[in-house]
Amino acid sequence: MEDYEVRDVMNRRKRPKIRASIFASLSKTDAEGVILVRLDNIGDVLAKDYMVDLQLPIDLGGHISVEEPAFLEDREGKYFWSFRLGPNALRMPIFPNSHVMLRRKFTTGVTVRSRDGTITRPSTDAAVVTVYIDEMPPIKATIAACDFVRDWIEIGSHT
Repeated sequence: MEDYEVRDVMNRRKRPKIRASIFASLSKTDAEGVILVRLDNIGDVLAKDYMVDLQLPIDLGGHISVEEPAFLEDREGKYFWSFRLGPNALRMPIFPNSHVMLRRKFTTGVTVRSRDGTITRPSTDAAVVTVYIDEMPPIKATIAACDFVRDWIEIGSHT
């Protein structure tokens, strides 16, 4: 290879450019909703492996129960649902200039109980979202629940 060819190969982008967003869609007609995380590949490199770790408040304008598998956990006496979102069984990558939508259903208007059976009342006020993609450093954000219940909120991006 010539010198300019070696420099060209060395300078090519090796990691995807990812933008992540979150939204909690609440149904107006029934007691269900869905938490959505969108991962946009805005670059030219394929994203092969991805997973989102989510700590969702138990109160999104009323207590919620998240579809299994999810774990009720507490931080300093305030409760949240902890779960992961990942690719479906086909494990499709995120192709350049495309996106994937990760989702988990939840039920509204429920009574959430702690492990010992007592009714839990205090909820965390924000979601903690961590997005893992290939070998890149994670995208991590803490987002107020009142924000992502109203509209899509950008978690962050790798550019």
